[in-house]
Amino acid sequence: MAHQEVLLGGPGEQLTIRHDSFDRASFMPGVLLGLRNVASHPGLTVGLDGYLDLGL
Repeated sequence: MAHQEVLLGGPGEQLTIRHDSFDRASFMPGVLLGLRNVASHPGLTVGLDGYLDLGL
């Protein structure tokens, strides 16, 4: 379904962070969050961070 990979490294080393999603169900909480909140945020919205209560 989806695959993301981030590679970080220097000479002689590499750190790989990988995420695999095998089912659309893993995306549904974020899709529903966006649908429920987008109308209450005027202007252009990029990402879901404005909708999440991260306590930052």
